[in-house]
Amino acid sequence: MLLRHLRQRTHVSGLFHRLHRPLATMAQPPFKIELTEKEDEICRVLDGCARELREKREDLKGLELRVAGGWVRDKLLSLPSDDLDIALSAINGHPFALLLSSFLTSRFPDAATSSIAKIEANPDQSKHLETARMKVLGIELDFVGLRNEVYAEGSRIPTEVTFGTPLQDALRRDNTINALFYNIHTREVEDFTEKGLSDLANGLIRTPLPALQTFRDDPLRVLRCVRFASRFGFRLDEDAVQAARQPEIREAVGARISRERVGIEVEKMLKGPNPLQSLHLINRLDLHNTIFSLFPPTREPAPAPPQLALAAANIFHILLSPNSPVPIHPALLADVQRDSTLRKRLWLAAALVPWRGLEVKEKKKIVPAVESVVHNGLKLGNAERAAVSNLFHSAHLLSSPTPDKFASHPQGERAAIGITLRHQTVHKPSVNAYWSSSTLWALVDELLPLWSFETQSLDAHRAKPIAEVYNAFAARVVDLALPSELEAHPLLNGNAIMQLLSIKGGKILQTLTERVVEWQFAHPQGTPAQCAHWLKAEWDAGRLGGGEVRKSEEDGDGGKRRKKSE
Repeated sequence: MLLRHLRQRTHVSGLFHRLHRPLATMAQPPFKIELTEKEDEICRVLDGCARELREKREDLKGLELRVAGGWVRDKLLSLPSDDLDIALSAINGHPFALLLSSFLTSRFPDAATSSIAKIEANPDQSKHLETARMKVLGIELDFVGLRNEVYAEGSRIPTEVTFGTPLQDALRRDNTINALFYNIHTREVEDFTEKGLSDLANGLIRTPLPALQTFRDDPLRVLRCVRFASRFGFRLDEDAVQAARQPEIREAVGARISRERVGIEVEKMLKGPNPLQSLHLINRLDLHNTIFSLFPPTREPAPAPPQLALAAANIFHILLSPNSPVPIHPALLADVQRDSTLRKRLWLAAALVPWRGLEVKEKKKIVPAVESVVHNGLKLGNAERAAVSNLFHSAHLLSSPTPDKFASHPQGERAAIGITLRHQTVHKPSVNAYWSSSTLWALVDELLPLWSFETQSLDAHRAKPIAEVYNAFAARVVDLALPSELEAHPLLNGNAIMQLLSIKGGKILQTLTERVVEWQFAHPQGTPAQCAHWLKAEWDAGRLGGGEVRKSEEDGDGGKRRKKSE
């Protein structure tokens, strides 16, 4: 779902099912592909090699070469693409690559080629035949044979893979716009499904075969249809929608696709141009709880309804919109607009809102449920796990950042705000966490109660005053010149503190370092010598735990002396 626009009004709709605005230029007849000079040269080389092989080898009389799938689609959409998959009839990828290499060596000794990489079949990654990869004229090409697949019930891995015709190969693909070919010999686009070109022109994602059959054979195709629909802003065919909503298909998505593969597809969706449409389609297909789930599945704890994720996603989308009716301070948007990885993680956090506040047991340890979903349910890395968990934790620290919240700190407002923003869950660039995005996410979290599930809209009239609090906070952070100091080292390191106070370290050292940082924030022009003078005075006065530490050390020494005398 796409938002047509966000107008200044009391309620801002989050619905998008009435409009799909294509994100790419529609392909229109006549369906011609304009080759670059390098692509034309590659096609001439491949065509020449195929002609020579057909003349010399009886078993390769029917050899034909076609560019398959994504490159054809993207070229017709006037999008750049260097993903050239060459589909072969009558021969597998690796043997052909060896023959091509010999052809190039004999005919074009100066041609830029590379060694041949043989990629074994890997059904879990949807690679059911071996593939060969090599560079020709500086462009990487993949070679694989046209194939026909036969599936057994209950498995997404084919029981039989044989050489196929172009039609058979096209029909086994996930959707029609990915089933197009470009014939290297005739230089024509081929649409064996007789649907791909019209679907590309009409902005439609549908399966070459009846959707239920396509999804039964391989439920991963459901996720790929969602991804391509959102990538290009296309509509998902109603037959595909109804098939994907069938209980057997939903169950197959959860049981027959590896969690690693689910995570790969989710990441591609959330990094794509329209994560909001991806999440809406997932919800429309009743797949949210299947995709964003604990693994292995458990009944407890139960997440909140997935509509809550859509609410968070819509609000996040509204706040990012250039014409948002809920204006946002530029400082809060800077990092999330600049950093696509950071933006993806906020979309992921939105998808996981139903799990916020819940905990699960993981290897005898209680952890936030969002961490387990990211790590085990989607098999994403530790960086994603920590980043999403940090966003939910920092939302509590940054909620309702009114001036009163920072007014009572003994070192003053600047120290109070600085220490809050310096918290490792709020701002730590080394793990892609920034005070700006953490604050923006806290705002999304606080606006959730203002989302109407009935009208699928945000009450902008009530949202504005809340956003103004966050905007004022961001402005104050900038006015105080805090962002440049959030990663500054303490004026006094651990060794300097221990030497100054004649202590041996321990837990008290962390507390003292935090006090030093607070002092730094309160005295931005302060020097190490001034900080040391203040710290020693506070310590000697017993205001930093000095007396307790001294007593502990004396008790320890006394105990040692008593034990020795005994």
